[in-house]
Amino acid sequence: MKWIIDRKLLFFLHLCMVLTVRSQDHLIRYSCVFNDQFDREEHYRYFNAELHISGNSSYFFMTPDEHVPLSPQDPNAIYVRLDTLLRIAKLTDDHQLVFGDITISGKEKFYMDSLFPMQWELVQEQRDMDSMHCSKAVALFRGRRYICWYCPDIPLNDGPWKLGGLPGLIVEAYDEEENLHFRLLSWGSSPSLHIPIPMSGVLPDFEQYKRYWRDLSDQLQASMGITESSDCVACQTKSKIKIYLWEKVL
Repeated sequence: MKWIIDRKLLFFLHLCMVLTVRSQDHLIRYSCVFNDQFDREEHYRYFNAELHISGNSSYFFMTPDEHVPLSPQDPNAIYVRLDTLLRIAKLTDDHQLVFGDITISGKEKFYMDSLFPMQWELVQEQRDMDSMHCSKAVALFRGRRYICWYCPDIPLNDGPWKLGGLPGLIVEAYDEEENLHFRLLSWGSSPSLHIPIPMSGVLPDFEQYKRYWRDLSDQLQASMGITESSDCVACQTKSKIKIYLWEKVL
């Protein structure tokens, strides 16, 4: 017996599935490996990451995986350990994003940013990841090239960290040098969403974020009396400070 299915019916069923998925509250869990000595050397840390989605809002954060030992540390470096890292709130209706940044004093400060500003190139390459059929996308975003695998069958245009804006949930994401690597662990229902990030009032924007780190870099350089010089003696006796930010804005 042959089954003949009307295209309109298929479209209707697909639309119902999309509306059902988008109307639910979701909890997506990722594993994360992060080299916090990026652009210098290798010092990998392991995290558990969660993305909570409710309607047109989402909240992302990471917590250290205490079951995985840390790689060896530089005894001369200072590391700030936090209970949570890379806290992000995304507001689809307002096309805005709020992210937390750690200041030089170890305190968290929040900034506004644009939502999904990266320009994705959808690559004609697919692969199966568990039971999910995924497609590939790449983008150059603030100094780093990202590779993402997303699942069009899960109609959520979100993902870990600031990544998103693809026609499906991001299942795996990493930068070209694999200093930051996310992998989907699970996807299920979530309790009602609570975003523990200040969403009201006036927050500084991304330009002010860049200005903070540029001004700090200038102040640190000035405090050490560093000047540009071709004098070999000066080069050998002067120390130079460099601030490394994941988003290359300096």
